[in-house]
Amino acid sequence: MRIHRPAKPQGLTDCIFKWAAIIFMISASLIWFLPIYKFFFSPLLPQTLAQAKVTNAIDAMTGETMLSLLGVLAAFGAVVGYIFHEIIKRDIDKKIDDSIKATEDDLKAKIETRSDEIQKVAENVRITLTQEIKERTEEIATLAKKINAEAENALVASGVNAEFASAHTLWTIHYENTKDKSAAEKSQGLFLDYAIQKAKASVNAVNELPHDKKYLDIICICKNNLAFFLAVRGQAEDKKEALNLAKEISAEATGENEKNLKIPHILKVTWALIQLRFCDKDKPIDKPTMKEVHQIVTATLEDSKIAAQVRRQFEERWGYIFSKPFHEILEEIRKAINS
Repeated sequence: MRIHRPAKPQGLTDCIFKWAAIIFMISASLIWFLPIYKFFFSPLLPQTLAQAKVTNAIDAMTGETMLSLLGVLAAFGAVVGYIFHEIIKRDIDKKIDDSIKATEDDLKAKIETRSDEIQKVAENVRITLTQEIKERTEEIATLAKKINAEAENALVASGVNAEFASAHTLWTIHYENTKDKSAAEKSQGLFLDYAIQKAKASVNAVNELPHDKKYLDIICICKNNLAFFLAVRGQAEDKKEALNLAKEISAEATGENEKNLKIPHILKVTWALIQLRFCDKDKPIDKPTMKEVHQIVTATLEDSKIAAQVRRQFEERWGYIFSKPFHEILEEIRKAINS
């Protein structure tokens, strides 16, 4: 940054210079005028002190001498005035230049300081924005990943629901067609086999879902339905799978997740059903297990929180599978405990 030096206003030194120049010109004029004056007017001037009749040296000065002295004095004054003018002028110019330079240096230092401050602020802003952008990008990536996972889970859940609905429809057809027939006819049939296939497909699909509160009900329902359908068929090759499913749904119904389930009583009843359905004929169920079965059954029947229709359906399903009235099944359980 460069400060332009302003034009100086005319002050005292300029006036002195002008007057000195005027006096110098007058003095020079007088000096040049003397020969002319002497040529024309010298006869009129007294030539000697005696002729002039003067009494002192000052009175004895001739007009030429006086004019010459005045001219010299005026010239000397003009020169001295000019010299002082130049000295004062140079001093003022130096002070002005020094002031301008000091002002320039001060402004330059302030500009550099401000520039450093601005650079620091800009760097801080850049770092803050970079960090903010990084955090927001990570949040967006996490959210996008979560949304993608939710979309995939929703797609899987949709397929599970389709398989579940198909299995339930096939089971209902089998039940309606065989409920008044023999135990052998109830435990076999094309619709029952198809229902089990669809139930297995729903369990395979549901295993891809996260085991959390949102999907816990549908996971347990699919496993419960497959275990129930296997109990209906009751074949020896179904025993291992049915017992494993019973163990899994029992763990859900009696563990920490029980409070998050809508149908814990159904899971417990299915577990009890599997224990009775797949027990060995030559090896009856041990008394502790039989007592637990009896406790689950009676608790379900006496629970007023469970709808009467659900409890009635429970009795019908057990009577259908064992081909005898439910009260007879319950009596046999009591006898096994007391024997």
